[in-house]
Amino acid sequence: MPQSKKTDEPNGTLTVFRADHEIFKNFRFRNEFIEQQLWNYAYLNSGLKISYNGSVYQSKNGLLDLLTRKTEQEEIRYPIVHLKAEDFEIAFTHGVQYGEQYYSFVNGQNTTQGGTHLVAFREAFVKTIRDFYKKDYDSKDIRASIIAASVLG
Repeated sequence: MPQSKKTDEPNGTLTVFRADHEIFKNFRFRNEFIEQQLWNYAYLNSGLKISYNGSVYQSKNGLLDLLTRKTEQEEIRYPIVHLKAEDFEIAFTHGVQYGEQYYSFVNGQNTTQGGTHLVAFREAFVKTIRDFYKKDYDSKDIRASIIAASVLG
């Protein structure tokens, strides 16, 4: 059972997890998985500072930082566009690769299998481009090589 207590850090909480060997017989921590989850929480909570095993996970720009990190080894066609409001946040660009890359989140969870929110994002992206240019571009052409991150809720 996780245990929490106050720390000397401003607004901080220390949480310690010790697995019960009777319940978790053959457990092991997979640091690469935990670290990816911690990065996701940092991206979704701009300014949050998470310390884990001597490393600090913090994002000042939310999904802009996520997409910057995910595209640092890729060629992109234009600087990342980042929009943030009270109930949603998106960041997108287009690369030179084939296909579409999406990093979507709902209620703080990475939805790696997509879902209705991702379908809605893809449709809204196409509609916005068509409406802006007043042309009926093919949706596949608009989304080709897109790299995007979105969060709802």
